[in-house]
Amino acid sequence: MKEFSENVALRYGLKETITAQHLWILGEDVDSLEVAFKDSRIWVRASATSIVSAHPYMIKD
Repeated sequence: MKEFSENVALRYGLKETITAQHLWILGEDVDSLEVAFKDSRIWVRASATSIVSAHPYMIKD
């Protein structure tokens, strides 16, 4: 079962919350090739295809 914040989902929408949670989890893996540090910020790279493959119930618009 996937977990997400209900408050965030109510404010921003379900797809947005799932996407944000996915990026957050990717950002926690600092050894990943998808994570970079620039200007004291964490940047995460993820394509729509990779997000949909991790969450197949979401459809690419």
